[in-house]
Amino acid sequence: MLPRVPKPGKRIFLERIRPLWARMSFSHKVTARNLLRYKRRFFMAVAGVAGCTALLMVGFGLRDGIGAVVENQFGQLVNYDAAVRCDDDVTREQRLAVAAVLESDVVEDALMVDDFNMVAAGAGEDLRIEVVVPQDADALPDFVTLRNRITGEPLELGGDELVLSEKASEMLGVDAGDEVVLFDEDDVGDATGEGRAFRVGGIAENYLGHYAYLLPQGYRAAFGDDPTFGLAYVKLAEGANAEAFSDELLGIDGVSTVSFVADKVATYQDMLDLMVSIIFVIILLSAALAFVVLYNLTNINIAERIREIATLKVLGFTRGEVGAYIFREIIVMALIGAIVGCVLGAPLTLYIAGAAETPQMMFGRTIEPASYILSFLITMAFSAIVALTMRPKLNKVNMVESLKSVE
Repeated sequence: MLPRVPKPGKRIFLERIRPLWARMSFSHKVTARNLLRYKRRFFMAVAGVAGCTALLMVGFGLRDGIGAVVENQFGQLVNYDAAVRCDDDVTREQRLAVAAVLESDVVEDALMVDDFNMVAAGAGEDLRIEVVVPQDADALPDFVTLRNRITGEPLELGGDELVLSEKASEMLGVDAGDEVVLFDEDDVGDATGEGRAFRVGGIAENYLGHYAYLLPQGYRAAFGDDPTFGLAYVKLAEGANAEAFSDELLGIDGVSTVSFVADKVATYQDMLDLMVSIIFVIILLSAALAFVVLYNLTNINIAERIREIATLKVLGFTRGEVGAYIFREIIVMALIGAIVGCVLGAPLTLYIAGAAETPQMMFGRTIEPASYILSFLITMAFSAIVALTMRPKLNKVNMVESLKSVE
């Protein structure tokens, strides 16, 4: 029925570092000993704070990953403004009419490509991959940036090898140097035929859709025929009237569609803005959880040490010294927990981002330094707020408590 006798103090690791221990003040030595004296309380506090900080990291990290989709895909990887598609049965005269528009003053540059869909057998479901064959491989980097996401090094098309987009390579379980088998697509989108084997020459950064880039000579080797260049990537001149450009092309028989990258950006941005709103809810709930955890831990710490606090007051410690005695431990535990949470939050964020992705979309894999800083600062800010909130409770501790006996 009696309360437990307080644990006796023990020598700690810091005492063995004599130059450091000798320069620490008495109050700092007491704080260091108290932290390791109650190991269960210490690890419980660190684990609780680390979990809250990790959740904050997840929220900010997902915000970074979602924001990178549109920014990287259409700001860095896709460098053209419009795509003009011709019908399969377009005549020579119609091609010349389209070429005349693409060579006008409203167009800065254009690249003809052949693109068609093929199907690859994935682990869970078949993947629909858009194969792109540029007419001029040297001009492709001006319209589409092919690069390694991790190293940032540019990728070049070579020989019969193809460059595969990153999300497709993950779902197919292939890497550079491996072989991938692509099948023709029937009218309903299913795989048909024997399939054609291609060697993967590189994995390109890409966030929306699945793409494979192939040289014309690779196309001829695989299909035994010349590619049909029926799609044009177009870079419009500055100040060009996009609507008039589209109307002029669609007025030519043989042109089926004219699509603008800006329209895709707006569509995806609206969808991602909704997801970002959900992310901010996660951040707010994580911040609230951090406050609750720190508040409860501080409240328990004070409740278990009422006699100790009262004794300090009897010995003549001022209110500031008593507050520093207690809250210094809380701040140190929050500091350690926040650092551990930032370390654990990075792999947790990448895992959740991978699980939240759709088959056709890949989130960014980079967590911005600001996300680490914000998660850390929010945790420490709540620690300071809790300290200010609990200070009146310390001031109300009656010194008579120190005279109460355990017997």
